[in-house]
Amino acid sequence: MIEHESEILELLESGESADFSFATGYLSQRFRTEGWQWVEELLCDGSLLPAQSGRLLLVTADFPRAWEIAEAYGEDVATVFWRHFRTSGLGHDFPHVETVA
Repeated sequence: MIEHESEILELLESGESADFSFATGYLSQRFRTEGWQWVEELLCDGSLLPAQSGRLLLVTADFPRAWEIAEAYGEDVATVFWRHFRTSGLGHDFPHVETVA
């Protein structure tokens, strides 16, 4: 793990929008470069809280895989994932509208 990545992951729970935006921007870029293996390593190491796991999965924007993994990690992670799932910006041809609804 990169030196300050654990602190960045903690910012996923921040009430400060600047901190949260920084964290999601960084984590989104890490996902684009490292892919699912990186996310799954973070999820499997047991150091993330359910809120961090759910929001990390949201950052991937890889649907439906992200919500399938959220649900596999249990109700707490899935609840956070769906509570913060944004339906705007998915496009008029988003193929999973019924699931999201």
